[in-house]
Amino acid sequence: MKFIVKDKVYDTEKAEKIIEYQKKFKDKFIGFHFYRQTILYKTDKNNWFSVSDTDYKKHIINENTISEAKEILININAINSYEKYFGVLIEA
Repeated sequence: MKFIVKDKVYDTEKAEKIIEYQKKFKDKFIGFHFYRQTILYKTDKNNWFSVSDTDYKKHIINENTISEAKEILININAINSYEKYFGVLIEA
């Protein structure tokens, strides 16, 4: 799938799939939280983005900064992926 965000084309078929996870969303009207299947990607130009599935075969795309990509991997405890892209963590 291809998406346009801020005059850039993000292509899920060309980008590297990093990890699948459940992303938390908040309903704008009721205030309930729900989760969507989401995939984090990295392009050859070191741009990060995520794509979430929604109802009716639609998608939500988010352009992610490197800091946001790190935060995603930390929040889902993806140690191997974090170390692969951002370096080895030191033991506590």
